[in-house]
Amino acid sequence: MAKKKKFEVKQRKRRTQEPVPASGMPVCIAALFCEQVVIGGDQRLTLVNTLDTINLPPSIHNPGEAIEIAGARLVILLKRADAVGVHELEVSYVSESGDVDPVGLLQPSFPSNDPPETGYNYYAPIRMFWRGSGLYWLQIRHGKKLLAKSALRLRMAPDPLSGKIPG
Repeated sequence: MAKKKKFEVKQRKRRTQEPVPASGMPVCIAALFCEQVVIGGDQRLTLVNTLDTINLPPSIHNPGEAIEIAGARLVILLKRADAVGVHELEVSYVSESGDVDPVGLLQPSFPSNDPPETGYNYYAPIRMFWRGSGLYWLQIRHGKKLLAKSALRLRMAPDPLSGKIPG
């Protein structure tokens, strides 16, 4: 007579997806300022009126004060290229005086099965620290590597009553 085998249920270990280590580097194909971003039914972005100079209404801002520029947007367009995993991209502005003000951190995740030309789009209101009228350089960095740089000049409009430019 055949010997009966004891049926044993073994608990299987659950497979969890390990985070993919970041490798490669994304490519920034555009870092622009515009008045409006329109998103079409196909999820494509249309930028309305790109900007390199913004005339701000007369008001007093203190140096180092965080400001948001009404009616203007920052748009960053990335391509996966050979990037895989989660990458940290630091967004900062550099004023004419050389002050570097970090304003955000993008953390895009690039799946390895996406084609290299896959696009990742980010847009947000323009937020920065006030360092006075003048030229500001937007910088996007991946570690110590500069991925993109774009210029934005801010001008204060004269006060309508006195004709003087504040600050």
